[in-house]
Amino acid sequence: MWYTGRMQWTFVTSGFPWPLTSGTWLRVFHQARALLAGGDSVRILCRSRGDDAPGLAAYADAGVEVVRIETPEPPIRPRHAL
Repeated sequence: MWYTGRMQWTFVTSGFPWPLTSGTWLRVFHQARALLAGGDSVRILCRSRGDDAPGLAAYADAGVEVVRIETPEPPIRPRHAL
């Protein structure tokens, strides 16, 4: 007998996968949508900085749960004189 239950997928990314301007972010978005179309559930765990409202809306419309870990902006390091 084959397992016919619903799989739960979690994508872990180094940053919020939006805007869809790079191959990596495009792949995450379209793989998530394909898995959802097959009846599975999808979650994305990512670091985030700033306002991600347009991307969050797009993922929510697709049915993807996004878990963001807020990270502060890195400190600006002064350049040393040459």
